[in-house]
Amino acid sequence: MISNILGGRPRWRSMRDPLGRPEERSVVFGIGAVVLAAVGLVLLIACANVANLLLARASARQKEIAIRLAIGGTRWRIVRQLLTESLLIAFLGGALGSLLAFWSIEGIAQFVLAHLPHGAPRLVWDVHPDLRVWGYSLALTAFTGIVFGLAPALHATRHDLSTAVKGDGGGLMGKSASGGMLRATLVGV
Repeated sequence: MISNILGGRPRWRSMRDPLGRPEERSVVFGIGAVVLAAVGLVLLIACANVANLLLARASARQKEIAIRLAIGGTRWRIVRQLLTESLLIAFLGGALGSLLAFWSIEGIAQFVLAHLPHGAPRLVWDVHPDLRVWGYSLALTAFTGIVFGLAPALHATRHDLSTAVKGDGGGLMGKSASGGMLRATLVGV
C-alpha cells in the first residue's frame, strides 16, 4: 500500500495476511468452526422457543383472529400483522444480542487466546465488528424472524371460525392435531 509522507515521497508498507501461516489458519478455523456451531445451535434453540411462544400467544388470541377473519380481514393481512410482530421481537433480540457481543468481544478474544493449547502459535486478531458483521447480523435476524414467525402466523389464521368465535377451545389450538404436531416439533427442535 502506498501512503504519502510529509515530503510527498511515496512509502511502501506491506500488509500482512491477517491469518498468517498455515498453522495459524488451522487453529483459527478450528476454533471458528466450534464457535460457529455452538452459536448456530443456540440460535436454533432460541428461535424454536420464540416460535413456540408465538404459537401459544396466537392460541390466546384465537378469538380476536377469528373475529378479524369473520368481519372481512384477509388471511394475508392478519399473517402480515403477526409476522410484523414477530419481526419486531426478532429485531429487538438481534439488537440486544449485537450490543452484548460488541461489548464482550474483547474479553472473549483474550480468554480464547489465553487458553490456546501449548505450542500453538500466538495470534493477533482484530475482532472489532465492522459493517459486514453488522450487515450479516441484520440479515440473519430478518431471516430467522421471518422463518420462525411465519409458521405460527400461518397456523394462527387457519382454523374453524365458528368454533373459535364461540370460544369452544377447539378452533385454533385446542384439539387440532396439526397444532399439537407443530408445537411438538418446535419443542423437539
